[in-house]
Amino acid sequence: MDQNVAKLQTALNGPVDAVIDGAASDTWPAIRKLVQKETKTNVSEVSGALSGFEIDEDARKNLLSGLENYAIDLVESKAKECLKLLSVVAAIRLEDYGDRVEGILLGALAEPSKGPNTSSNLQLFGYKPLG
Repeated sequence: MDQNVAKLQTALNGPVDAVIDGAASDTWPAIRKLVQKETKTNVSEVSGALSGFEIDEDARKNLLSGLENYAIDLVESKAKECLKLLSVVAAIRLEDYGDRVEGILLGALAEPSKGPNTSSNLQLFGYKPLG
């Protein structure tokens, strides 16, 4: 199983970084397609390997679901790295607010459900929601 996790990580790390760095209009559809392809390949391999063992269906589903979740977590981690870079750039441009920019951006963009009222925090930086 560790071998399959490493294989999935190798298959996604470089390509996801490249797609995120390119930041085109099709970035997220391209990442979604890549994750689905690599996850499907990996899950198929693991499923085939598990067929040779007597394993109950719930345990099998948990193992395969774990691989799928790992792929999603990996992409989320990569996306959050880009958000950290964005926060550094924003902090440089907004010198007076530099100590709070990272938390506000991460709260607003990466984890909107966790954090204080990010809408009012973003208004401090001139962001005005539509509507």
